[in-house]
Amino acid sequence: MIKEGKIGPYEASGLIIITIITKVFLSSPRALADYVGTASWYTSIISALTAALGFGFIYFLIKRFPGKDLVHILQLALGRLPGGIFSLALGGYLLFNAALISRELIEALKIFQYPLTPPDFILLFLGLGAFFPVYLGLESISRVAGLWFYLIIFGLLSLLLLAIPLYDVSNLFPILGYGIKRSVGHGIVRSSAYGEVVILALLINSLQGHGHFKRIGLYSIAISGALISFSLLCYTMFENYPVLKENTIPILSVAREIVYGRFFTRFEAVYIFVWTLSSAVAIAIYLYSTITIFSKVINVDDYRPLILPFFITYYSISMFIPDFSSLMLLVEWSREYGSLFLFGIPLIGFIFSLVRGIKGGG
Repeated sequence: MIKEGKIGPYEASGLIIITIITKVFLSSPRALADYVGTASWYTSIISALTAALGFGFIYFLIKRFPGKDLVHILQLALGRLPGGIFSLALGGYLLFNAALISRELIEALKIFQYPLTPPDFILLFLGLGAFFPVYLGLESISRVAGLWFYLIIFGLLSLLLLAIPLYDVSNLFPILGYGIKRSVGHGIVRSSAYGEVVILALLINSLQGHGHFKRIGLYSIAISGALISFSLLCYTMFENYPVLKENTIPILSVAREIVYGRFFTRFEAVYIFVWTLSSAVAIAIYLYSTITIFSKVINVDDYRPLILPFFITYYSISMFIPDFSSLMLLVEWSREYGSLFLFGIPLIGFIFSLVRGIKGGG
């Protein structure tokens, strides 16, 4: 049994919220605007509601097996081998997400700030920022997330509020974008944007009971949903539609246009600082979750010897992506099919546990 330590509701909520909202700093707002037009802000609300429903199934699954985390529950419900395979699939997806976030951050930094810096050099420093918290354990990652939580939220909201003079409410129209049917359908498909709540099921033994698990999950989805939807609303008001879908990193474009007099400019420095902090936290929890999943599947009590191999794998996946166009295709694939991993795998476990009548200790 891996000794993961204990974390409080505040640290757990901050950890999940930061991991979820990291996407709003990257290219996802542009991709969403490209697909649903001016309806992106409430499409995200639909995604959050769908994710809350998916989390409900995860909660009922966890409730059937007191004292068990998701990996052990899948092995009990599906059998040791199938449960292990599904757990590894979930871990592989989380590792893949860590590589995508890293590469998105690197490409954006090269485009806007460090065009001459080799991408592998940036990735090395970014990866090391996640490597050491993973080595120190879950408590360290959660405390870092708790420490930076308000700073990241303040940085995001301050940028959006400082840009109020740049907003034009008429850019919100047509309010239904490409149509309500397309917005609702895409909102349901992209519920994976909030799928990181499944990480709580992997950390259930570090939380303070099932009641806290439920509250932390729903609270995280609600807060992150509100922040992402508000960010998308502001971005939609910032640009008219033809430009809306062209900006690679939308929130950075907003930050670069904020000017107050001759002295208060270059607010993108604040954005990049907040952006890097949130990405480091997200990468750390992705890597930690992946490594602990693998450790539990193969019954290894100490996960630390596995950190370096998984770090090299993460680094290799990030650098293997050939160009920015390929990266965008992979990101879109992750957003559209990620729910099959994040919500589909726990749902399969829940269905099999009901059909086979397995609960408790099996």
